[in-house]
Amino acid sequence: MPKAEKGSLKDIGKRIKAKGLQKLRFWCEMCAKQCRDANGFKCHLTSESHLRQMKLFSENANSIVRQKSNEFEKLFLDTLRLRHSTVMVNANNVYQEIIRDKQHVHMNATHWATLSDFVQYLGKMGKAKVEETERGWYIQYRPVQTIQQQEEAVRRQQQAAADEQAEEAYQEKMMQLRQEQLAQIMGTSKVSEPTELEKERTEQIKVQLSSKGLQPNNNNNSSNKRKVSIFGDDDEDDDSANDQVESRPVGPPPIPETKESTKKQRLTDEKDSNSKHVKASTTNAENDEEEPWLIKGILVRIIQKKSEYFKQKAVIDQLSDPFTAQVTLLQDESIRLSFDQRHLETVVPKEDNAKVYIVRGPDRGSKAKVVHVDKKKQRALLRIHDRQVELDLDDFSARY
Repeated sequence: MPKAEKGSLKDIGKRIKAKGLQKLRFWCEMCAKQCRDANGFKCHLTSESHLRQMKLFSENANSIVRQKSNEFEKLFLDTLRLRHSTVMVNANNVYQEIIRDKQHVHMNATHWATLSDFVQYLGKMGKAKVEETERGWYIQYRPVQTIQQQEEAVRRQQQAAADEQAEEAYQEKMMQLRQEQLAQIMGTSKVSEPTELEKERTEQIKVQLSSKGLQPNNNNNSSNKRKVSIFGDDDEDDDSANDQVESRPVGPPPIPETKESTKKQRLTDEKDSNSKHVKASTTNAENDEEEPWLIKGILVRIIQKKSEYFKQKAVIDQLSDPFTAQVTLLQDESIRLSFDQRHLETVVPKEDNAKVYIVRGPDRGSKAKVVHVDKKKQRALLRIHDRQVELDLDDFSARY
């Protein structure tokens, strides 16, 4: 049958039909060709070009279907974002806008068999907000920024929970260590336990009161008589006699000590000496336990709960003494504060191969690099020059 003359009504009609949408069953996705009827589609299926495309498809079917699915998903989301923004709209309306283009990616070339399956996939992946109603599936575009912000918030919450667990484990570990040290100190001090006072019933306490000191001395002449010494030291004897008279106490003599009072005094003295020994040993143990670990130029975290800068990081500028540091906040460098080392803790870098300072042990003050950090065991593997050492997380801190 001869072709219609160019410019004739028949030719114009054919052109109009070719521009518009036709039956989907006569569309070849691999060749991107639309046939008008069943006869034309049958002829196309037996053509050499179609057979060549089908051979390529049979060799790599999964990658071609995946590529077509990604193209359709991108086209659908772009149409939803540009034409409907964040408004809830019927998913079928968006699909009708897509298929107006004759060269669009057809759904029969993707993973999804129906539009409902595709919409449910978008909702499950969090790329859009979907809702099923009586009129069908409604969909709303979710910006990628919002998704990233939600993922970042979840990541921060997980990190905060992990840090809190690590802090609790560290505090529990320190409490156990202090209790063990205190138990060792109490075991070596050998504190004697108090016992009951035993009284001996057989002994009797005798008290004698002398009334000579209470009688007035009326015989002045007898007291003034001069005593003669055979050694010739009359003056010295007189002076010593007078001193003895003057130093004689007036009143009844003191009660003599018994065995019971002596035993009670001995027990009191033993308790005092033992308590002093325990206090001295405890003080020495605390001094030995608390050793200076502050070093200029390391990062620290403030752990004083009463401070308004709790949990904030800072860098040590200078040391007032081995146990006190002048720090500058990382968030606001204009703020400088002074903290005792009990209110600070070391900062462990998150990434490997980070530079740190060793703050405790024989290598204190040495520079090192992080090889690996094991948060479960609270240990880390560091590299110092050509050797590797394993330390606790409290024995090193990140460099500023």
